[in-house]
Amino acid sequence: MAYPLLFLCALIGWSQAFLPAPSLDIEGQTHADITQEALLKVVMDACREEAQKEGRTFKPPALLNPDSLLRACLGVAEVADLSASKFRELLNEIITENILIERDQAFSSAHHFNDEAIEKGRDIITQGVSLVKASLQQGDLEAARQALGAVTHTLQVRRSLALMIYEKYSL
Repeated sequence: MAYPLLFLCALIGWSQAFLPAPSLDIEGQTHADITQEALLKVVMDACREEAQKEGRTFKPPALLNPDSLLRACLGVAEVADLSASKFRELLNEIITENILIERDQAFSSAHHFNDEAIEKGRDIITQGVSLVKASLQQGDLEAARQALGAVTHTLQVRRSLALMIYEKYSL
């Protein structure tokens, strides 16, 4: 499978990884941990779909990390070894953009849904998703990765708040 196709699938399907999951225990996880886990799950789903289209069986790795996932997706350890460092580099680029939002926008009500800034937070997410899509359509994968990293931060904050409210008010 071509690496650009794999990454494109990850960018297009990324929002699926942030659907609320009340049973998920995310205590102690950083934004970087959550972002990497979500991206790897999306890439794994893309690999599974691609394998099914090609009539192959996809066997997910027992331990989900960039190296094991790339080997499982490509099916050839030698090829995966050659590409693993680039794959990690691209994942880290997205994760870094996520972390920079925490650093640069630490006191932004809109980025953290503080002070009743729910609509502004929603607008940041909507604009971020639009920027990811536009960047992909223009073939600017670097801009798409940067926008994806930035928007995932606000999505994670929103998800965490939703889980907190769910846990507090559910029976």
